[in-house]
Amino acid sequence: MDGINRIDTIVFRPSLAVRAILGLSGMLSCAVAVSGWASGRYGSLPAMVALTFLLLLPSFVGAAIIGRRIEVMQDAIRTVSAIGSRTVDWSGVKGIEQGRTSFVIETSSGPISAGWIAPKDREQLLRLVIERAKLTRIDPSRYGLMAQYVPRAQDIGFVPHAKRRENRGKAVD
Repeated sequence: MDGINRIDTIVFRPSLAVRAILGLSGMLSCAVAVSGWASGRYGSLPAMVALTFLLLLPSFVGAAIIGRRIEVMQDAIRTVSAIGSRTVDWSGVKGIEQGRTSFVIETSSGPISAGWIAPKDREQLLRLVIERAKLTRIDPSRYGLMAQYVPRAQDIGFVPHAKRRENRGKAVD
């Protein structure tokens, strides 16, 4: 968990180590590509374009992963990537499929993968989504899944013990 941006918004990102390694490798590959262009070591234009693309590939991957995040808000879940962002209300969450090292949140707008965040943050995200989307665990329907969560058939509300005693003698309309 990277921190809290706004009140009631929890942000999950890739771990700092992953972001640092990808950022450094991206900067290094950019420097090598620029030095190759500046020195004129390429024999032909197609070789120059192909090698430059190959050298810049780590930069593109790093930029795509570093900018990814999942924001859990009070009324919705939001995923942000280099391509764009998507916000889904909790009523749009259709379920969760949990594997050994990751899980996917199935929504009405498509799947949200949480495989790239740290394991301890994955567990916290899983608990938050189960609580806020009101999901319950069922037996996995596919091979390879450890757990599967679907919307509850009915909302489970908490009634304090003292309130239950007060309501015991009253007639229900």
